[in-house]
Amino acid sequence: MKRGDLVVAHYDEERGLKCIGLVLETRRAEVRKYSKTDMQIDIKVMWSSRHSPIGWWREDQLRIVSESR
Repeated sequence: MKRGDLVVAHYDEERGLKCIGLVLETRRAEVRKYSKTDMQIDIKVMWSSRHSPIGWWREDQLRIVSESR
């Protein structure tokens, strides 16, 4: 995922919600001591809902709907 991609959250899709988000930023983050991986990718997303909330999500929690060029 990269800045400008449009995404949806897997959890929202499972619940039947339709909310598209815009990727604003990505970062590599160290994972907790007992995780099976050393690093993960965090994605900062602005959601297309009433108040345009912004938050950080793990890359594996999101699915790309449309990639930016």
